[in-house]
Amino acid sequence: MALDADIWTVVGRIVAPHGVKGEVRIYPDSDFPERFTTPGDRWLRTPNRPDLQPLTLVSGRFLEGKGLYVVKFAEINQRYQAEAIRQGELLVPARDRPPLTADEFYVQDLVGLQVRLVGSERMVGRVVDVFSAGNDLLAVELAPTGDSPEPLVAPPPVDGSPSPGTVETAKGEETTPAPRSRRRDRRQPPKPQAPKLVPFVHAIVPRVNLAEGWVEIAPPPGLLD
Repeated sequence: MALDADIWTVVGRIVAPHGVKGEVRIYPDSDFPERFTTPGDRWLRTPNRPDLQPLTLVSGRFLEGKGLYVVKFAEINQRYQAEAIRQGELLVPARDRPPLTADEFYVQDLVGLQVRLVGSERMVGRVVDVFSAGNDLLAVELAPTGDSPEPLVAPPPVDGSPSPGTVETAKGEETTPAPRSRRRDRRQPPKPQAPKLVPFVHAIVPRVNLAEGWVEIAPPPGLLD
């Protein structure tokens, strides 16, 4: 059963049991620790049971050096129960998005944006993923040479609220601060074509306009070759 991304967001994957009291190890697909440490409602989808199961997060802690969280759910109290949900996906409602600072962006908001060169409205590619490697990297799939520019179409907001990362000026115009970091809730797999990796830093990506659906880049020589 396909997951409705407008309703649910995958924030982590259960990789193994931890101990004998039902704790599990979770590989995070989110930059927000509270997804795994703050008690409350979560949902689970396992390979052998595609319908979502409600769970209650009791506690969680980060394993230094492992890049994993150890999590305890109220409904899972034995190791065999933890084994049964191995490879399960942990989900939260898509509307439950923590607030961002002005220079942060959700990966799902960046993926799909058109890429154009500074000073030009010509579309040279599209963001297909975002990777962490010291500095964050935009994976840009270049448009075929000779293609005419696609019209810029603003993506619809998830809940009708202003897009994260935008601020309103006194004149009522939306502008976007220079990007310095981003937050994510779900990493999407790259397409089969080899994308170009563009450092997501102000010097190279000076503008992000979520409302109009594009990012502007100033690539150094050879970056897009």
